[in-house]
Amino acid sequence: MNNATADIFNRNRRAMLRDRAHSRGASNDGRDAKLVDDIIGRLIADSLLDRLGDVRRRFSAALVIGDASGCIAAWLRDHGALTREWDVGPRTAQHRGSYVGDEDQLDVDPESLDLIIWAGGGESVNNLPDALLRCRFALRPDGLLLGAMVGGGSFGALRAALLAAESDRPALRMHPQVALASLSDLLQRSGFALPVVDSEPYQLSYRSLANLVRDLRAAGLSHHLAQRPEPLTRATWARAAIAFLDGADSRTEQLNLLHFIGWASAESQPKPAPRGSATVSLSDVLRIRQNP
Repeated sequence: MNNATADIFNRNRRAMLRDRAHSRGASNDGRDAKLVDDIIGRLIADSLLDRLGDVRRRFSAALVIGDASGCIAAWLRDHGALTREWDVGPRTAQHRGSYVGDEDQLDVDPESLDLIIWAGGGESVNNLPDALLRCRFALRPDGLLLGAMVGGGSFGALRAALLAAESDRPALRMHPQVALASLSDLLQRSGFALPVVDSEPYQLSYRSLANLVRDLRAAGLSHHLAQRPEPLTRATWARAAIAFLDGADSRTEQLNLLHFIGWASAESQPKPAPRGSATVSLSDVLRIRQNP
């Protein structure tokens, strides 16, 4: 595993935005006061806890990656799991007592965990395949990876507003997004057994473009591509704000969360039937249906 490929995202800026987002949601004494509510982080945490509740087994050693709310680790500890956290922001990690670093630099002992929950941020990892491989190697046999990230088709209204405001020479201001099929393929190539990926849409209503940008900043999702465009001028921002509402009092923006699950291989897991073991041929089945 290596990070020899050119970075798509600026690692330092990504860490800074994460710390800045955390400071907006914490009081001066370090307690989570939610001065600015991270709507997107809360949606991710709630959805993952719902899905974790459907898994009928107990976990003893867990790692939680990128949970802005802190509630996932708290839930796991309440249920008896020895739980550590991992965060990209150094100040956030220090506050939480977490490991710190990018997910594609995850450094955890092999087969030391039976659960990894990745609660957002995968959409802006420079080397997502490497990050998934590192998660796979950190899991014991029959260990579980459960996660969510912002997926393809999200924030279409924002994208359209920016394009309308810069119609002559549009700049690259939106991050590339991960498609469902691509993530499913990456899980399989990383060696996960029984991988499942699904997309869940959320409709978020905003009375202004500024309110949407506020939520993106609270989630640490502001622009952090390696090649930054020129800042928006006041005139361009004004045009984007008008285009976003397009004459309405509010605008519905769509957030698509990609939920993914994969298991570290184990002998106890169900296996596909060996090739050639079928006792009925497809042609016989079709003949029966055609001649009832």
